Formats: sequence, C-alpha cells, structure tokens
Amino acid sequence: VLYNAVPLLGSKIENHKKLITKIWENKTPIILGFDEDSTGKDANMSIGKYLLNFDIPLYTIQNNKYNDLAKAYEIEGKEYIVNLIRTAKPFNELDLLIDELTKK
Repeated sequence: VLYNAVPLLGSKIENHKKLITKIWENKTPIILGFDEDSTGKDANMSIGKYLLNFDIPLYTIQNNKYNDLAKAYEIEGKEYIVNLIRTAKPFNELDLLIDELTKK
C-alpha cells in the first residue's frame, strides 16, 4: 500500500536534506520514478547513487511504455501507476556500473 509520495521539484536531492534525514531515521523505502528521457535517466542514476550512501531500501520504477509518469497517469490511470510501484526493481550498484559502461 502506498501511503506517501513526495515529488521532488527538480532533480537535486541534495536540496532535500531534511527529508532524507527523516527517511533515513525511519528506514523508509524510496522508489525513484523519473521520466524516461536522458535527463530523467541521468537524475535516476545520480540520485540513486547518492541515496545508496544512506543504507535506505531503494527501488526504481520501470516505465518503458510512456516517457513520463504524468502522461502515463493521464492515459492509463491510477492502477497503472500503482502497478509500476508494485513491480519496482531494487536499485543497486550494478545498475550504476551498467549505466557507466553504456555511456562509453
């Protein structure tokens, strides 16, 4: 069950230190869900890398059908987004390595 969702304004997680502290204190899982364009993918990787330092359960949404979640919600509705959240995969250091290798 999804109880809380916090959209970030921008892609700089460092600007949200108070929020990260609360998440860390409560060991609240984080599910990253950025746009599927290059900016969104870069944000997903950089924020994921940053959050790995905090030993917080971290997941990422795989939204390959639509370029952004707002459009997905607009077309498919709430259940589509809930299903993306339910099927989010763990974010790990292997994801970072693969990302770095595919950029070269």
